[in-house]
Amino acid sequence: MIDILLVEDHRELAQLIVSFLKRDGFQVHHVEGGEAALSYLAQTEVRLLLLDIMLPHMDGFTVCKKVREHKAVPILIMSARKDRNDQLNGYELGADDYIEKPVDPQILAAKIRAVLQRTSDLHRKETISCCGVVIERAQHRAFVDGNLMELNAKEFELLTLLVSNAGKTL
Repeated sequence: MIDILLVEDHRELAQLIVSFLKRDGFQVHHVEGGEAALSYLAQTEVRLLLLDIMLPHMDGFTVCKKVREHKAVPILIMSARKDRNDQLNGYELGADDYIEKPVDPQILAAKIRAVLQRTSDLHRKETISCCGVVIERAQHRAFVDGNLMELNAKEFELLTLLVSNAGKTL
């Protein structure tokens, strides 16, 4: 399994990021566009998507939205677009974080490690339950009092986080 799929159209920047992340122990695959990212994700499981916004043909927001329709993979947006509305849009579409370029490679690696640690902790137990809620992680199904819930990927991820931390303030 690849740790990180990097979607970045600026080749030199992508090479630097890939080099740094590989030196930090990550397995990274790089693609230059949104269509290539969606195609790769349809065939290969990744642990995290590192996504630029300004891409040719299909912007990163569209990629984020399409990924969220089918997958709960963590998404870190990395963009030169610093506008508050762009950041809000990224979060509303399901991004886990929004990192402004230029990015400090050490901070980027630390954020990636934190997200991967949190998500790997969440996926350790296959079935969890609390207060009448049962979550089957592998099947991406959740039940309340035996009734199947209709949840999108982000809702499922959030419910899993809450049930996994029952009794804690989050």
